[in-house]
Amino acid sequence: MTPHARMRRVVLALACMAALLWTAAPSSATTKLVKIVKNTSTNKFQYSPAIITIVHGTAVEWTNTTKVKHTVTFTNGATYNKTLLPGQSVFRTFNVKGTLFYHCLIHTYMKGKVTVT
Repeated sequence: MTPHARMRRVVLALACMAALLWTAAPSSATTKLVKIVKNTSTNKFQYSPAIITIVHGTAVEWTNTTKVKHTVTFTNGATYNKTLLPGQSVFRTFNVKGTLFYHCLIHTYMKGKVTVT
């Protein structure tokens, strides 16, 4: 395989991966945003808002707006643990009604709650 053909394959593979990532994000009409921020009065990190209520079928987007990494880890049986580097976002769609609690494994005082109606 020539170097040109190899490069073309790499570019095509990257384009396919980008297309998959682009379509994986849910529409904003059914997405609730939770930012990971640093509280200036307490100088501690937090989820903002920390407590949300959504309708089943809604996605939640967590976005890390700080300069350090955090996790979104659910604690009551939901298998979900995502690490977010500075500037990264992660989505999760909730299709089952109930209340779920989550926290950051790195900063254990950070806690949040999602109630799905």
